[in-house]
Amino acid sequence: DQGQLRLEAQFITPPGAYQAQAALLLADGLTSGSARQAVEVLPDEAFRISTPILTDQFDGRTPVARAGRTFRADGSLHCLVEVLGSQIVGPVLAGVQLLGNDGRVWRDVRPDPITSARRSRMWSLPLSDLPPGPYSLSISVLDEGTRQGLQQREPFEIVAPAGS
Repeated sequence: DQGQLRLEAQFITPPGAYQAQAALLLADGLTSGSARQAVEVLPDEAFRISTPILTDQFDGRTPVARAGRTFRADGSLHCLVEVLGSQIVGPVLAGVQLLGNDGRVWRDVRPDPITSARRSRMWSLPLSDLPPGPYSLSISVLDEGTRQGLQQREPFEIVAPAGS
């Protein structure tokens, strides 16, 4: 049985390219692991999106961030992003596509305006008719005022429900 451990840290750094690394050694002295992630810190005014939260878990109405990118085929995938940048001029549109490993579009949520004050958007996509395997979520964002656009892909995997 694999347990989960949530690790959060906030750092204030100047814009630039960095690597974040986390290492873990359990009390038994035998179990250890590490993970490394490249991170680019953009200027505060830059048009960008937050790191997408992909999850199938909620705490009340709040999505629970999790490091794992494996989701059961009998559930739903929830994605939360926030659009950031002080130079945003006009309305911001956001949409998402769920893509198979072969590029097939399984779900398509066309971009529409973000109306929340924090410029955040959450999508909930059912996974019930998708076969197990690798997928990705393609997130598209457009600042209509400056015509600046962003697209980001987030890989994940769908697995068969327990007992199938």
